[in-house]
Amino acid sequence: MLIAKISPAAQIVTESDPFAPVTTIAEYMAAVARPYALGATMVNFQVTYGILVPAPEGSPVGTLDSFQGQLNTYVTLSGDQLTSWGIDDTVILNEIAGVVGTTVVETLTVQSDSF
Repeated sequence: MLIAKISPAAQIVTESDPFAPVTTIAEYMAAVARPYALGATMVNFQVTYGILVPAPEGSPVGTLDSFQGQLNTYVTLSGDQLTSWGIDDTVILNEIAGVVGTTVVETLTVQSDSF
């Protein structure tokens, strides 16, 4: 799975106790077209913000870090935002980052069970 490290990072505030909210800094973003129809002129993307969990110490060579989603949102792209997509998903991650007000710093390939 391709994910993007973003700046600024998303801040996810959860409140299990009204006197002690917890803020999670989600430095990574992933996106999946939901649904995607070949040739569509408008596509809805499920955008997931999350954290990167390093591969356990002693993992076999080639074991990837994993992405742990923390929050889902949706972004719809159309027209010129989709025309340059092709087979390079970094294009879409950059478009989505621009829409939500962040920037892609780098992209990484990781494992994920989120999707």
